[in-house]
Amino acid sequence: MENAWKNKKVRIAVIAGTVATLAIIVMAVVSFIVNSKVDGVWRGNTASNIANEAMFVEAEDGTIYFNRDGLFKMTPDGEVQRLTDYIVSSLCIDEQYLYYSYYNDTGKLYRMNLETQEHEKISDIACGSLNLVDGVLYHSSQYLDSQKGIYKTYQQEDGTFTTEQITIDHAGNLIYYNDRLFFINNADFNRVYSMKLDGSDRQAPVGRGTSMFTIENGWIYYCNKNGMYKCKPDGSAQVQLVDLRVSDMNVTEDYIYYSYYSASQTDANQQFYRVDLDGKNREMISSDSAIGICTAGDYIYFQNGYKKQELYRVSKDNKVYENATEVLQLNRK
Repeated sequence: MENAWKNKKVRIAVIAGTVATLAIIVMAVVSFIVNSKVDGVWRGNTASNIANEAMFVEAEDGTIYFNRDGLFKMTPDGEVQRLTDYIVSSLCIDEQYLYYSYYNDTGKLYRMNLETQEHEKISDIACGSLNLVDGVLYHSSQYLDSQKGIYKTYQQEDGTFTTEQITIDHAGNLIYYNDRLFFINNADFNRVYSMKLDGSDRQAPVGRGTSMFTIENGWIYYCNKNGMYKCKPDGSAQVQLVDLRVSDMNVTEDYIYYSYYSASQTDANQQFYRVDLDGKNREMISSDSAIGICTAGDYIYFQNGYKKQELYRVSKDNKVYENATEVLQLNRK
């Protein structure tokens, strides 16, 4: 296993009842979906979270996240409950199960029953970038040379799971959008490729050197050593949004949060910023550097590159900036 390990819709069940109860449930469901998917596409998590190793995912009744100590669930009132004591990554969720890459079993694909907390292996592939679409999990594997490629895993009628390889690409940052799969092709100078779900009709809408990308609001947002850009999914209408080097970003309903981190390039601008979706009105959030930027609830979470990569968070109104590790530890049951 390579060291890359340490560094990587929703279908809500509405229970029939009285008309009043049903109305309340429907309102809650709509609210959850609106707050969970920026671009109107649910993949088991937001596209930007998936691009950032999916450290956080929003559930119907709280937020689930992982850190070095295990897997946890935070209720809307802030109370934290431990779900597991083992290490996972790439969180993805539906109404009944949490899906993830299980570190202790060489990153193989597992799922956990959200009610019973029982977990089971559903694929022997070391997985990352989980996208759940209409009951099918699309995922990449780039940790083991023998498994490199893009896969899909789905459940058969008899309850067993089948994993099929779609391509043999050395792929990272896999994101589903509009019946296509987009990914960084590490074997072709980190260009962004797209293809149909069966692997056909391959295109390369974004050029070489892409460090990461996400898809929101009908645009590909991507970054490289020259800055941050956006373009249409076919590569047209390219616009530069930021002229600073960017390594990490997350696109929300209103802002793009971004930063650049390098332990060796100490003279580079590594501050944490946000800008409007058109690249205007840049605002510095912190002089600290942000890694693995994820959104959940009212906060933006990130690993602080200048604070031993501890988990920090900033409120979306930019009024609260705090060490999330300490806050969540205090609220743990």
